[in-house]
Amino acid sequence: PNVTWDTVQANPTKFWDYQHLSRNPNITLDIVRENPRENWLYDSLSCNPNITLDIVQANPNIKWRYFMLSANPNIKWETMQAYPNEEWSCFAFSTNPNLTWDIVLDNLEEPWCIYDLYANPSLKECPSHKNSSEPIYQKWLYYNSIATGHVDLKSANLAPDEYGYLSCIPNITWNVILNNLDEPWNFNYLARNNYPYQNMLIKEQCIREWFAVKLIKKNY
Repeated sequence: PNVTWDTVQANPTKFWDYQHLSRNPNITLDIVRENPRENWLYDSLSCNPNITLDIVQANPNIKWRYFMLSANPNIKWETMQAYPNEEWSCFAFSTNPNLTWDIVLDNLEEPWCIYDLYANPSLKECPSHKNSSEPIYQKWLYYNSIATGHVDLKSANLAPDEYGYLSCIPNITWNVILNNLDEPWNFNYLARNNYPYQNMLIKEQCIREWFAVKLIKKNY
């Protein structure tokens, strides 16, 4: 997000990644229009937070992708319901900050992405919902309890594939990981979390020790 169009123009010899640049919040549709020869990706532009449904509808000549637009923070569940003929995606909407557990539990038949649901920091508890006993919600509660140390991971007896879900939980602490280095963590998902600066040394040490454990297991 610190990269602006001025930055790009001031460094023309750099190999800019237009997939990520197209979704950069400093990039606007006006910039895209004024620079048509650049390799803009309209898939990525569709989830740019500067793009609204009004802009999409006012520019039908652009190849918008509603799958990616579903993840755009300007799109709400009500928006998708109001335009049912568009190719919205609940799979992509799983990352949308406007998503709530009420929406998910009211629409269990939709193809939600479980990993992105569990990684979505906007989701809050809704214990009074009629479907709150559903496994998709109960497992999220359980993984959160483990992630915050309220349930001891060693006694949780998680299956190996469950560590992928646990690694997605935004508020998982590095102490939980550090005390369980021999478990099959998914560091790709863990890397999405924003850990406080004071935990960076713990994080670096954790990664070093985790790789050391893996190396030992591989050789012995």
